[in-house]
Amino acid sequence: MKLLITGAAGLVGTHLIKYLDKIKSIELILQISPRSIDKRPWIKNLTEGKQVYVGDIRDYSFIRQLIVSSKPDIIIHLVAIPMGKGKEILSINYGGTQNIVGALQEAKVHPHVFIYISAVLALGDGLKDGAEEYREAKPRTPYEKSKWLSEELVREYTSKQGIRHIILRPVWIYGEHSINPDIINLVKAIRWGVSPIPISKDLNTGLIYAGDLAKAIHIAIIKGLNGTYNIRDRAPPSFYELVTYLKSLLEKRSIDIVIPKRLIDIASRKIHLLRYLTLHPGLIPIDKWVADAGYIPHTNLYQGLSRTINWLHNNGLI
Repeated sequence: MKLLITGAAGLVGTHLIKYLDKIKSIELILQISPRSIDKRPWIKNLTEGKQVYVGDIRDYSFIRQLIVSSKPDIIIHLVAIPMGKGKEILSINYGGTQNIVGALQEAKVHPHVFIYISAVLALGDGLKDGAEEYREAKPRTPYEKSKWLSEELVREYTSKQGIRHIILRPVWIYGEHSINPDIINLVKAIRWGVSPIPISKDLNTGLIYAGDLAKAIHIAIIKGLNGTYNIRDRAPPSFYELVTYLKSLLEKRSIDIVIPKRLIDIASRKIHLLRYLTLHPGLIPIDKWVADAGYIPHTNLYQGLSRTINWLHNNGLI
């Protein structure tokens, strides 16, 4: 079974490589952007001996050649950037999805399953009404629009071709191999003696360890799932609990500073996790996922954060 992973050098991609590499029936095909090679030197060891295609997701001719050469049975589309200029976010996140779908159609190469890793934030302002999968999306930021438009395109393409699609909507993914500035900046702030608490100490967030998400993707494939699913850890912590865990791991005392919602609103234009917090969606329901997949991500938060912090430290990122 040929399985193509786009954005294989990213956080989820690296955990998928490690998880799926143990399964002998799967032949991994990896797409990696040129700039990821430069930014992530550790990817060389993870991809050694595997089929690797280096090229930009925005380069249609490259994507078409990748599809024609690999003829994948399954596609796991991960490529996305959470921050940057609006046009860049849309061109990579949504434009990349357009290129994949367009290349599949032109080459008449259709996988059995198309998996797209979206985000809860695809609902945008719709999260104010709730986070159930059926809610109406009201995306506002370029990132939210890129995720929602990609979801719609994947649903349209797979419906026309009569193939399965699996769209997963996590919140905040963390783990080793993460270079997301959200957690790096939070750790740095705590080391400087400041613990920023957005809006309220009781404000909940949603997390999922990247290794658990990799396992969930495989479960979704083998169980024959089809549709859109929220996914998160078993027991989402408050942001205050998250900061408390980090302080314990870093062995640092710091001053808790509750940041007013108005300032968070401004900062959320650049930091998408904060945008999520300002929408107050409450607990992200995962009933549909649990019922269909029978699996709840279970990595202990303290353990997952410990692995993340150790990896960031060992790679000189904090």
